[in-house]
Amino acid sequence: MEVESLAKMFPRNYKSSFSQADSCLKKIVDRPATYFVLIVIVAVLAAANIEVFSWPGIGEPLKWQSERTGIENKWFALTGRVVELKVEEDGDLHIALHDVTGDKPGVVVCEVPAKPQWCEIRTTVFSWTPTRFPFHTGTAKKLTFGQSPIITVIGKAYWDVGHAPKDQGNRRKYMPDYAVWEIHPVMKLTVQ
Repeated sequence: MEVESLAKMFPRNYKSSFSQADSCLKKIVDRPATYFVLIVIVAVLAAANIEVFSWPGIGEPLKWQSERTGIENKWFALTGRVVELKVEEDGDLHIALHDVTGDKPGVVVCEVPAKPQWCEIRTTVFSWTPTRFPFHTGTAKKLTFGQSPIITVIGKAYWDVGHAPKDQGNRRKYMPDYAVWEIHPVMKLTVQ
């Protein structure tokens, strides 16, 4: 799959099917995960949480239907400590990453869609929790987990319009410790 076609798979109004992900997880619980080659990443830029948190806003008002623009077309590797896990109503997983040492400000959300090609990553994330399947939720739900793993994710930068303030700054409206910029979709996750 070419990088350009991947960007078209995830417009701002992207919605996924939680039931697809749930059935995917049920299928792989008792067997080894199958590896899928999704893309060849030509250039991945490393970024620290503090860098993403200090990025400026997008600079232009965007809508859910807007095409990805500027930095949103670049790939990033982001390493941090998991401080929160949440399943959205649509089944997407949100992994909140903080600086590895916890000394620097800012939290960046990394999103894993609820689609079959993300089964391996979703299985890894759910393995940190006591979640049992089938798993259903009608609203967003925080997941409990034991230790806070340090992970590296690779994905594209994404300006989350739904969390952007009117001034288009890089702090969420109702969660100012969180960046509006996300890594979405996460295409690779490595536990340190």
